[in-house]
Amino acid sequence: MTANSIIKKQARGYLQGGYACFAAALFVLLIPLSIANALETVVVFFDLDSASPAEISNHINEPIIVAVYGALLLAILIIFALSLPLLSGFFKMAANAANGKKVSCRDLFFFFEKGRYACALRFNLSLVLRKLLWLVIAFLPGVLVACLQKLELFSSFSWAFTFIGVLFMSLGIAAFIALSVKYFLAQYLFVTADGSEEQAKNAVALSVKLMKGNKKKYFSLLVSFMPWIVLTFFILPALFTVPYMMVSFADSAKWLCADVRQ
Repeated sequence: MTANSIIKKQARGYLQGGYACFAAALFVLLIPLSIANALETVVVFFDLDSASPAEISNHINEPIIVAVYGALLLAILIIFALSLPLLSGFFKMAANAANGKKVSCRDLFFFFEKGRYACALRFNLSLVLRKLLWLVIAFLPGVLVACLQKLELFSSFSWAFTFIGVLFMSLGIAAFIALSVKYFLAQYLFVTADGSEEQAKNAVALSVKLMKGNKKKYFSLLVSFMPWIVLTFFILPALFTVPYMMVSFADSAKWLCADVRQ
């Protein structure tokens, strides 16, 4: 039996009797996404998605437009501020399951308790910004090629730019995964330390250090979940596949940390 098979078997064992709790937590996590979709409907209703910069400028002094933009901005900030600590709470549920602890839906809101919210928000913002930076770097060549393709000067070479653009975008996806994988252990290290201020500062750096020489193990587990990842695009299968994957990755993180520290 391979290491990945053992990890998956352990994850299924940890999840026995806990799927309902994870499904309920996942449903709560989907609420901000549903609100975001509702906001998109508002944008379409006011024709803000198709309005040109000039049209927006002409109507910027209209109270209704100002109110809509202000409400959308405020809603986005609130959704973002609520989603990140919830995400850490979901990671904590998975980490607790992987460590043989009782799974509780209350852990989803663990980082909303006094003294933990601000720490969790700062930690997640730091992680998001780091990954966003690597995302920009990874996809920048592909974006530049796409911009050059639109220039009339290179119109006769459109086919070549299309090929190069697709190639660069594909390489960009691979590069982003390769560059961001070093943060794989960061959330696990953060939530298993109960989100302490000191651990929040060290989790990212420690993850980068511990992942050296262990990236292949993560990629191997990720690839083994590819069929399951496809199922996450459908709501009902996602209620099973997401908890299964999260606990499996948490279990993998547990063993990676144990192996490196021995």
